[in-house]
Formats: sequence, C-alpha cells, structure tokens
Amino acid sequence: MREDLSESDSSSLPGLRWEIVRFLLSGALNTGITLVAFEFLSRALPYAAAFSVTYVLGIALSYGLNARFVFKTRKTVRSALAYPLVYVCQYLIGLFFMWVLIDRMSLYPTLALAVVVVLTLPLTFLMSRWLLRSLSN
Repeated sequence: MREDLSESDSSSLPGLRWEIVRFLLSGALNTGITLVAFEFLSRALPYAAAFSVTYVLGIALSYGLNARFVFKTRKTVRSALAYPLVYVCQYLIGLFFMWVLIDRMSLYPTLALAVVVVLTLPLTFLMSRWLLRSLSN
C-alpha cells in the first residue's frame, strides 16, 4: 500500500503558499548548515574539496527536506537518484543568466548573482515539486 504523505490541499492556492513558505524555510536552513559545514571543512581541506563536499551535502539535505517537509512525498531510490538533475538544470540556467547579466548587461557580478538567485528560485521550486511528486510512487 502506497504511503501518501502529500497534503490534500497542496494543489489549492493556500496549500501552494504553504509549500512555498516551507521551501524558503528549508532553503534557509540548508544554506545555514552548508555554510557552517564549509567553514569547518575549509579549515582542514582545500577550499575546492570543502566546497565540493558541502555542495553534495546541500543537495542531499535539500532532497530530504523537500521530500519530507516541503512537498510531503515519500522518498524513493528513483527520486533520490534523479533529484540532483534539478541542481544541474539550476546551475546551467544560472550560468546562462550570469553571462547575460555580466557580459552583455555589464552588471556587477555580486549583484548579478543575487538576480540569478531570485530568477532561478521559482524554477527550482517547480522542478523540485514536479520531480518529487512524479517519482515518489
């Protein structure tokens, strides 16, 4: 028997709003945890290794938080293996926007990064939501 953890009203506007709130909260928690992990790891490892470890940690933590807390879906091997694709897409789209904003529009790189985060956040939410719901059964 399939364990259905999704909210019955998550397709309604109030349910969607709560998903967005939980997504933002879990993203803030994930960012805080990975920043602390990077700080400690970078004391013992080269920054590239520390960044790589915390990046993978961040994806794994994001998967766990989004599957259980944000979208309330069952965790499956299929969804866990596919979930990093969300971040591959986010990275490639973000890289394209960074190129446009910095190389074509001459925006300051740090400001461009802030714009890219704002632009890719809704896309990451929608991709995560779709992937986790479609692969959780």
